[in-house]
Amino acid sequence: FAADSAAQFAAATELVAGKVAGVDLNCGCPQQWAIKEGIGAALLKKPDTVRDMVRQARERSGGVPISVKIRTDVDMKKTVHLVQTAEQAGASFITLHGRTVNTKPSEPVDYEAIKFIKSVAVVPLVANGDVRSLAGVEEVFERTGVNGAMAARGLLMNPAMFAGYDSTPVECVNDFVHTSFKLGTRFETIQKTLEWMTGEMLNKSDRQRLNACVSAPGLVDFLRDRGFSLQPSSRLLPLNI
Repeated sequence: FAADSAAQFAAATELVAGKVAGVDLNCGCPQQWAIKEGIGAALLKKPDTVRDMVRQARERSGGVPISVKIRTDVDMKKTVHLVQTAEQAGASFITLHGRTVNTKPSEPVDYEAIKFIKSVAVVPLVANGDVRSLAGVEEVFERTGVNGAMAARGLLMNPAMFAGYDSTPVECVNDFVHTSFKLGTRFETIQKTLEWMTGEMLNKSDRQRLNACVSAPGLVDFLRDRGFSLQPSSRLLPLNI
């Protein structure tokens, strides 16, 4: 969740209590619009607010596990302080993106910073940043000793990454479209997700055609024309709706 106050975050957590395995507080989004609204990376400079958010969310939700996602700071003392503050408030685990707010996505992840925070953290630490393959996950483990790895863009481009696939399998696209329509997912969300998933499967012309689709029927026609059956695979778990 993104929030700018303890009351707001706690209320949102209370709302989903009993329906989720945990709630994550996003203190890592570096986009300027988020920072201006006091959410995302703006919270990196407000450890006391983060503390109150975690405490109140746990109290009002009956103990739903709360995790906190953060970024490194140029001054690692501030990162250590934030981690320890979140831990003392009751955070179940911390996810650390190995870039500062001002570090460009094209610049390398600071694995040494992640390794250092792992050495001082009490709760499990999850590494984030440039995780784009299962082999990459293993490399992160070896270089940092963390307890887990989180992927963002990597999973958008290949949702089957953690299953060992190097690229998105066709059945993954079929399952996604089938499930999305069954759940009533917004067309714009389906289209944008497919742009990520099929980036390496379609040529430039087809990507432009996908982006030009303006309706669900048009999208279905395009996908079937490109050879997608849109039928669920045997791996797809049944939906409890």
